[in-house]
Amino acid sequence: MENTNKIMKAPVHKGENDRYGLVLGGGGSKGCYHVGVWTAFNEQGIHFDALSGTSIGALVAIFYPGNHIEPVTDFVMDMEPTNIAQDLPLMPQTLKQTIRGSRTILNFVIRYKDTRMDIRPLREHFRRMFDYETFKNSPVRFACMSYNDTKKEARPFYKGEITAQNAEDIVMASSACYPAFPKVVIDGDEYIDGMYADNVPIQLLQSILPEASWIAVVDLHDPGEPVPPALSEDMFYIQPLLQPGNPLDFSTHHAERLYAQGYLETMKYLGKYPGHLYTFRAEDKPLMDIVEDYIGLQLTQMKVVLPKADNLVHTLYRGVLGYIPPEMPNDLQDNYYFGQMVEALALMARVEPFALYDYKAFLEKIMANLESTSITKLNPEEFALVNLFKAISKEELPMQLYRMLKANGGRFSERVESLKERIPVSYTLAVLHYILQLLLDQLSPHQPHKTESQADEKISGQQKAPSDKRENDQLQPSLKTTPKNEPETPGQSEMQKPAAGRAADLKKAAGQAARKQSDLEQAAKAKADLQQKKPAAVPSLPASSPEKTEEQFLPARLPKYKEVHLPPLPDRNKEPEPSRMDKQSDRSGQNLTGQDLK
Repeated sequence: MENTNKIMKAPVHKGENDRYGLVLGGGGSKGCYHVGVWTAFNEQGIHFDALSGTSIGALVAIFYPGNHIEPVTDFVMDMEPTNIAQDLPLMPQTLKQTIRGSRTILNFVIRYKDTRMDIRPLREHFRRMFDYETFKNSPVRFACMSYNDTKKEARPFYKGEITAQNAEDIVMASSACYPAFPKVVIDGDEYIDGMYADNVPIQLLQSILPEASWIAVVDLHDPGEPVPPALSEDMFYIQPLLQPGNPLDFSTHHAERLYAQGYLETMKYLGKYPGHLYTFRAEDKPLMDIVEDYIGLQLTQMKVVLPKADNLVHTLYRGVLGYIPPEMPNDLQDNYYFGQMVEALALMARVEPFALYDYKAFLEKIMANLESTSITKLNPEEFALVNLFKAISKEELPMQLYRMLKANGGRFSERVESLKERIPVSYTLAVLHYILQLLLDQLSPHQPHKTESQADEKISGQQKAPSDKRENDQLQPSLKTTPKNEPETPGQSEMQKPAAGRAADLKKAAGQAARKQSDLEQAAKAKADLQQKKPAAVPSLPASSPEKTEEQFLPARLPKYKEVHLPPLPDRNKEPEPSRMDKQSDRSGQNLTGQDLK
């Protein structure tokens, strides 16, 4: 089946004769994503009658009979390399870590070549977590895929042949990612990872649940890879939207992010949260629609024509990520064209994607991160425009273009406009940055906007020394205020509050709802004014609640993210440099001084 944008629907009500099946694909440490998916399905009351899994999918699925999720979640939250294999090193995240850890990794590889990886820690954890009696007595059907390396053939194992004595070996055989993990011997035959037979065992699930009325499939492949050949259009297909990372990275940080990614993305696949790569509260959808319309109307008033592209959103994603993420097929994606462009800007600004955001706070976070970005200081009277693109990095170019746009009152010079088709990503992100800054400046009139001289303090060579105060000032008060009587626990839910606290919250919520209705009416009037070509009026957006942070809307086990540690942006698919223009063309290819920008 081709990967289309067909909107997928989850069942609203499970009838007496309905049977649900779940397929969990292989992927090493990326299997922590499966646990987040499981959590989301549980939260929505969706329970399965049969599961099939390969590799890490089998290791997670075998705990599903009896809905035995607690020990699996604990294992994910406490994940570290030594829980998987003896002396397994941390996978490097940066070049510096690669250099520093090269000797440790080399010694591990040499030892592994001689003795193979010792996965006794993983086996010990499995024995402590697995309850065979719960598994056996549950009506949930189970099967896992392995590969018989002795006979060179696929070998599925079914629930009926799993005993208390062989359960461990069967699951380890399915997840024996050879040559990283050692082969497993069962009845004299050697077995290796089931991915060599079928990494997403859809047909295996259909064999144990032929009467299935609904099948969900979780495929841990990287974005851009083909979908499983057995996938059909009537199946509920879940795949990571963002690159899930190294399958051999068993660090705590990686495991927590994958768990959060699995939960949040599944909630979006189920149509419970809006957003594409980022996730927002369902009640913020009207607000997102207002911002969407505002951007479109503001572009019209500014008389800005965005660069031509077959799919400008895909162009932005490819420019920022290096690949095009899958679509999010749900009803909440309607009227979200510019919103996806804003998400591309957020990725460039290093805003953590795996958290549940208040939408206004999300926009504020983008602006705060962009304001703290260091850019190369250039004297506009000295540089040549076509050399500008050589003097700064790819990440700095949108910031430089934004400053040009701001200095010229929301307009680029004709010379800059002539280059936009060569720099579509940077041009579009700079325009969006400018429009969002206009929006937030008028929404927060009490916050004075930084002048050019103040902004220059963040330019390379003139940065202030870091301090705790400066770090805290980058966060909006609504994101760092915690009620005095409420403990600072990650992901605290409303039901965990005392009764008096909940009553007070309900009273506040009623007042906020009334204010929000008034704000939405005002925003609709502003939109009508724009359509009648009146002076642009920025809609009033609901203020962020000071009683909650975006993390407090997450399930109790979903981690908080205060620091952002994302990998550097890739250099692949780099936009063509204007200096390569045909020298015989018009003056847009000549050296231009800063005066030409005005």
